[in-house]
Amino acid sequence: MGGGRIVMQYSRYPDRVIQIVKDENVLYEVVTDLWMQAATDDGYLIEVNTGELDQSGFLPNPKVILYELELN
Repeated sequence: MGGGRIVMQYSRYPDRVIQIVKDENVLYEVVTDLWMQAATDDGYLIEVNTGELDQSGFLPNPKVILYELELN
């Protein structure tokens, strides 16, 4: 991503906000129910969804989802 951009996420109860900021300008903002666990240097946000136990006690494998940020 580079270029002096900062990825921020914060809670605005009950939602979450993801922003990309450069200097004092907000380049991108989305209000979502997702919580991103990490960001990569090449413009991806990573969400890890661990799932929940079912009634039999089975816990599914986690899902790793990549979101590509497209900034012009």
